[in-house]
Amino acid sequence: MLMRPVPAFATCQYLRVTDLVVEGAVCNATWCDAVCRSHALPTQWTEDAWTVARRSPDGYPDAVTLSPAADLRAVLGRIEEGAGCSVKDSFAVLDLAPHGFHVLFEATWIRRSAVQPTGPATLDWREVRSPAELARWSRGHELDAFGPALLDSGDLRFYSSGSATGAGFAVNRGGGVVGISNLFAGSADPMVVWSDAVAVATRANPGVDLAGYELGRDLEFALAVGFVQTGSLRVWMLGPQRRPRPRPVRGQLSSRTRTVSTCCWNLTSFPPSRVHTWAIFTTAGSPELLCFHA
Repeated sequence: MLMRPVPAFATCQYLRVTDLVVEGAVCNATWCDAVCRSHALPTQWTEDAWTVARRSPDGYPDAVTLSPAADLRAVLGRIEEGAGCSVKDSFAVLDLAPHGFHVLFEATWIRRSAVQPTGPATLDWREVRSPAELARWSRGHELDAFGPALLDSGDLRFYSSGSATGAGFAVNRGGGVVGISNLFAGSADPMVVWSDAVAVATRANPGVDLAGYELGRDLEFALAVGFVQTGSLRVWMLGPQRRPRPRPVRGQLSSRTRTVSTCCWNLTSFPPSRVHTWAIFTTAGSPELLCFHA
């Protein structure tokens, strides 16, 4: 049987999509690198992956692949294996199951073109500039991984809406794009926070595309404010998958319930489609499953 040649435009389209994912992955790895280095952890960049030699802070991977052709054995050889070790397969092409890993969650890379129109922000956003402000921001996010050293990086910015709503997000430059991540809505409307994050990031970085990755409801919000899907990723974790027993919800959730974006994840394994809908983030930063999605 004769094989039809692949049209040149199809090859170019595939390469462009792959480039978009590479740029998003590099941007995300740049953020992970800054967080790990702020904890004095040794990191390494190669053409096909970013890695950290000792265990990364909770919510952060030990490796991020930067090429669909990444050498898995070489990547695993540069990280500290053991319970909680995680690898972000930026192209969802690797199989880590034979190495004892299980899929923690799958997500979608997103991109928003700089040429798209952007409206003004609704909430009163302020850049976090002091260690005390960053500590308050971290308490709102409920992930204790952000030290004062991050404030000295010229490519990272933290934004807070203040105590009125308790919302926040972060942006970073890398890979030729600006990443939006660590978004939490507090008591504000998540759609407003997403729209405002786009407005603030675009105003601070004119002419540069926005990128990131999300899943679940946060992916829906991102698409609603102009992002498009550019590819899939998969996060693998070493060790057996734990399936927590559901607990019934009694009454209303407390004011500590958060809407949290998926740039970071906690090292407790949950079925990925349920984390955003049914998790409450405790003061220790770990999600407790309240009940299963029907």
